[in-house]
Amino acid sequence: MKTNISIELNEEQRLNLGQKYHNSKAKKMITRKELNHIVAKFIEQVEVQTNVPDEMGIEELTKAIAKMTWKLSTMEKE
Repeated sequence: MKTNISIELNEEQRLNLGQKYHNSKAKKMITRKELNHIVAKFIEQVEVQTNVPDEMGIEELTKAIAKMTWKLSTMEKE
């Protein structure tokens, strides 16, 4: 399923995410493609977590997500 999730970011937020994504203090804002990569990896990691029951309410899910350890690498050059 393709999704069309609208996420609004201002320039300060884009810069902050870009610096985290590229592990740099350079003034490079995150691109749509890079943000899509982060969101896709986030969803993948939530799916594979073994400590999260299949059925839980949204409050329990958000608490479980907050406790997760995240691993993200930048996109490979295409």
